Amino acid sequence: MNSDFNTLNARLTQLERENRRLKKWGAIASGALCTLALVGFAAPIVCDIVTGERLVIRDHTGRARVGIDAYRTELPGLTLHDKSGRERAKLAIDDKGDATLSFTDEKGVAKASYLFAANGAPKADQPTTGDDKPVKTDPSMANR
Repeated sequence: MNSDFNTLNARLTQLERENRRLKKWGAIASGALCTLALVGFAAPIVCDIVTGERLVIRDHTGRARVGIDAYRTELPGLTLHDKSGRERAKLAIDDKGDATLSFTDEKGVAKASYLFAANGAPKADQPTTGDDKPVKTDPSMANR
């Protein structure tokens, strides 16, 4: 009878040891999974606005810096903004496939505009300002 009790006691001791080991490894695995989940949830937001009609890339202060837009004018365009968020350059394509590259100053006044036909040839001899006056600062027009 004493031998049955000793055998039972040894088996119970071994079972308790295995149970403690199993609990320890279960706690480690649960902790690792929780850590992975928390790291995944804490990932920074990379993009702020992405839609099918407009893409706006903003800087860390929330100002628009680059925009790809076919929403307002229904013609595709790429706009570049200065650090204050004002539009400074725009590349747009009209319904005929002609491309326009426009530049504005810090007040938003058009300073120069270049127009290219769909085949890539310039449509005008000289770029124009907002007043449709030729701009003579273009180096390619030095001999004109």
